[in-house]
Amino acid sequence: EGAVAEFLITTNGIGLDERLLAELEGKNVAIRLSLDGTRDINDHYRLTKKKTGTFDLVNGRYGRALKKSGIPHQVRSSFFGEYSDRLQDQAQTLNEDHGYDSIKLDFIWGDDTTPGIVTAETLPNALNGIDHLSQWYFRRVLSGEMRWQNFNPYSKYMGRLVQPLAAANVYTPAHTGELIAGGSILENSGVECGAGINVVSISAEGKIYSCHRTEGNEDYLMGDIDTGIDPESFAYWSSNWRLTNPQSDCSRCWARFTCMGGCPAFGVYTHKNPMLNDRVRCSLRRQFIANTVVLHHV
Repeated sequence: EGAVAEFLITTNGIGLDERLLAELEGKNVAIRLSLDGTRDINDHYRLTKKKTGTFDLVNGRYGRALKKSGIPHQVRSSFFGEYSDRLQDQAQTLNEDHGYDSIKLDFIWGDDTTPGIVTAETLPNALNGIDHLSQWYFRRVLSGEMRWQNFNPYSKYMGRLVQPLAAANVYTPAHTGELIAGGSILENSGVECGAGINVVSISAEGKIYSCHRTEGNEDYLMGDIDTGIDPESFAYWSSNWRLTNPQSDCSRCWARFTCMGGCPAFGVYTHKNPMLNDRVRCSLRRQFIANTVVLHHV
């Protein structure tokens, strides 16, 4: 009672016609459009059933309709290992050439067999690409052409740098009863991810998993909509925090109070253990954080 529901739809745009957009307006719905920056990068991975590229369709039809609507929207652009030295090209294309004001840039999720994932071999290119992207972003922000809040992940980390720390008793480990200090731009809760605690994923079959990235993995099944959540499963998630878990490298990382431990799916994909770290993904996050710290002190 008294709660306001908000919804975020991530989509490739299919079906976003004027009728549907008009129906969604004013209903606390935001839309995140998947579009990977430059035409050649996008069309290498995102193809139609006829194996033709989708950039012109998604940008020209669905992106244009979104920009005309009154619905809050953002472009979600993935970056890929083999193209990771071109992150600036992707962002510049979306922002300067096509007028998308709000961008989320993120790496591909999955294990090392996932197409486009950043690996140890392509990591140096990705770190270099992040540095070049950061220089472009700094220029846009300092010139007033872009608000720092409109480019994630910089906005996420900047928010944590400028926001006061807060006690996070919601996430206190059950076996200690101690408060943990931290800050999050989303929840100010001291963790980045509330998987298994205040975030769950419900499958089409009614099964409850710790989050959408573990859906279908029976090791992270927490219950179902008929029987509810298993208390032992909830106790596991509510009693473990990557920043303090001895299995994790987080407690020794300089970026831990800005990163907030990242996503447990890193460890699930790489080690089948959500408390372990993925060195490649951690390196990418630290590079973004280091550049955000520079902007914060400019």
